[in-house]
Amino acid sequence: MQKKILVVDDEEDLTWSISKNLTKDKDIYDVMYVNSAQDALNVLSQVPVDLVVSDIKMPGMSGLELLVKIKELYATTKVIIMTAFGNAEVQKEASDRGSLYYIEKPFEIEDLRTLIHKAITEKKGFDGKVSDFQLSDLIQMNVLGRMVIGLVVTKGDDQGIIYFNDGNIVHAVCGKLSGEDAFYRILGWENGKFEFRKGEVPDRESITKGWQSLLLEGMRRKDEVTPESKTQLNTFNRQEAQEKIKNAMTEFIKIKGVDFIAITDEAGFSRASMSNEKKADTLDVTILPTIIPAGMEYWKRINGELKGDGVRIVTIELNHITLFMAPISGRAEWIFALCQPDVNLGGLRLALKKQSFTLGEVL
Repeated sequence: MQKKILVVDDEEDLTWSISKNLTKDKDIYDVMYVNSAQDALNVLSQVPVDLVVSDIKMPGMSGLELLVKIKELYATTKVIIMTAFGNAEVQKEASDRGSLYYIEKPFEIEDLRTLIHKAITEKKGFDGKVSDFQLSDLIQMNVLGRMVIGLVVTKGDDQGIIYFNDGNIVHAVCGKLSGEDAFYRILGWENGKFEFRKGEVPDRESITKGWQSLLLEGMRRKDEVTPESKTQLNTFNRQEAQEKIKNAMTEFIKIKGVDFIAITDEAGFSRASMSNEKKADTLDVTILPTIIPAGMEYWKRINGELKGDGVRIVTIELNHITLFMAPISGRAEWIFALCQPDVNLGGLRLALKKQSFTLGEVL
């Protein structure tokens, strides 16, 4: 029996383009598209839909609210989330839990086709109960959707609110607690009810720590930590950090024209490095301490003379080599890349924007 797919995004050109490109699989599934979450619910109430492909951030009802409704009302309908604010590790973790599939904008239509085939053939789906959402799922969805929202969580007579602003957790209150203490208190509740207050902003911002660190610490506090489990946790955290650093560097090295990537301190000593496997002659990391400190001193002097507010990105284009350097957000470490003259600088800047925050969290 032919499957039915519903594409939901407020960008009309995007939904039309996706739908048109997916018609090549018309023998497998029928594609419909709408430009609002409310229109999507109207379709769902009339037509059995096997898969919804939806953006998160939309005017009116958000994709997150649509997701909650689908989970509540249409138990067998699967969902692919389109997000412009992605994290490979988060996406894999969420998908492995069996509730969602993610694809990051901008994407190739063939990647979406592959994910659609996977979604409609795998035996994964919702069980129809809103209560089966984990609080960590809701937090991740609000972050990925760059929502400005208050997530109200109620357990018995207790109530707490977690505030989000453009991809960050900025404040939390619970009884007399506020900030991180309130967040950890709320996250520790095993059950309860939730509601969204769209556009609600706190009277102050009390949380600056990244959301991934907050979730990790919150889950650590939920567990009963014995001396043995502390050792296991520390080992796991180190391994997880190393894996994230490796994944981040891979994002850089796969960009066309990047031959070598390193994370260095201000003295030029490498914390981690990776070379393009296709290049036989790679840079010896031991020479970085002779290159980087002098360069940084020069750039800082120029920055001071120009009355700048900090070095953001430095590129030096030589005849046969392009050097790319940028500080990692909130850290003393730098990204250093050795590239071909025709390197995709736009791709490097995009990778920096995506990976700088993650690296800042784990270094």
